[in-house]
Amino acid sequence: MKKILFILAITLLATEAFAARKEYKREIVKEFTVGDNPILSIENKYGNIRIIEGTNRKITFKIEIRGEGRTEEAARKYAESVSVDFSHSGNQVLARTKFEPLNCNNCGRSVHYIVTAPKSVIPLLENKYGNIYLDNFVQPLTVELKYGDLFANALNKATIDISYGKVTMNKCKNLSIESKYSGIKIDEAGQVVADSKYDNYRIESVSDFEIETGYTDVRIGKLNKRLTADRLRYGGLKISEVAKDFSEIRVDAAYSNVKLGLTEEHAFKAALYTNYGNIDTGNLTFHNVSLKKKGCIVGTAGKSNNPNASVNISVSYGGIVFK
Repeated sequence: MKKILFILAITLLATEAFAARKEYKREIVKEFTVGDNPILSIENKYGNIRIIEGTNRKITFKIEIRGEGRTEEAARKYAESVSVDFSHSGNQVLARTKFEPLNCNNCGRSVHYIVTAPKSVIPLLENKYGNIYLDNFVQPLTVELKYGDLFANALNKATIDISYGKVTMNKCKNLSIESKYSGIKIDEAGQVVADSKYDNYRIESVSDFEIETGYTDVRIGKLNKRLTADRLRYGGLKISEVAKDFSEIRVDAAYSNVKLGLTEEHAFKAALYTNYGNIDTGNLTFHNVSLKKKGCIVGTAGKSNNPNASVNISVSYGGIVFK
């Protein structure tokens, strides 16, 4: 009974402390006139960044700073301990969030950007402990993100460095990405070059995909042209469908399984090797075979005697499956 009363007392105290937490908000609004193809740089943490397409040659910032504390005065103090440094040089606008060091007990600070910018803007974004929300960009985009998620609709060219977060986008024509401990989800991609560790990749459709990875699971709905996976270690690769006119699949893997949607309708030159693993080629028939033994097949698959496409896979401690 005493133990129950003690737990109830602690719960009530925690509830009262949480309920007593006050919030103070203040807003910064800033506007800059820019020319064609302006560069927008933002360095932020503890908050979100959202960029909206504007209709004029202006970059407008609407920044909400929130402070939380035990009292309204403490909340106001924490909110006012945050500032934003702006600079406008030539055709580049920079906004950098600055935090005064404060002893903080049961308090918090957050900074949220809403930026309206021309369609031709070139964004350079850095954020920690917060998300980034984007719509459509025709210009190159550069993002460095830690402990946050990136949401985008359609990007032309993007360079992304993400750790401990998620990337969710509908379309990207050209993507270079370095990721760690993250989840990557893309509906439609042109060319993707990835350096990955401890991730999950889910891509519905991609034309050209290059990845160097360890401890990552890669799943692709449809591969249209080419895939290269180097040093695929302690993960897995699955491609549900491969276009009939694909050009190349090359995989170097260990402690990983490789599953490809290749059927008797495909034609390709094959060099398949496994060490401590099996090869399951499904309904495929091979001819012009120069090497065929346990764990190895070198030959041609499909109806053509001299196909343009090639599949080269080497796996140690894992299997190769076609179906």
